[in-house]
Amino acid sequence: MLNKGMSAVSGVLLQMNVKIGLPLWQAPKPESLQKNVMIIGADVHHKSGKLSTIGFVASMNDKCTAYLSLVEVASGEKMEIMEKIGSLVEKALLNYFKINKAYPETIIFYRDGVSDGQFQVVLDYEI
Repeated sequence: MLNKGMSAVSGVLLQMNVKIGLPLWQAPKPESLQKNVMIIGADVHHKSGKLSTIGFVASMNDKCTAYLSLVEVASGEKMEIMEKIGSLVEKALLNYFKINKAYPETIIFYRDGVSDGQFQVVLDYEI
């Protein structure tokens, strides 16, 4: 019974930390990427009969414990190309600068959801 009570107390403490803005965890980065690095992740979600949605997240600090999350609606159904990726990255860079008083020196971009047949078209357009 004691273990169950401690588990509940630990959960409450974690929730309290999040609500006051403290990170729950952080992932170590290689020493070569310790300063001014932004990590971005993006994906497109498709739902039948609806416009596609772009999910976008970018790290805002060197410990990767603060993020900017954005959602945009694509211009069509089943659109895999992120037409609005430039404005999303611009918003992330402006927010990063506002917080850090500098732009990131390195950006690591993770892009999900592209099939082999679409890869080159998406790569050419989005870059």
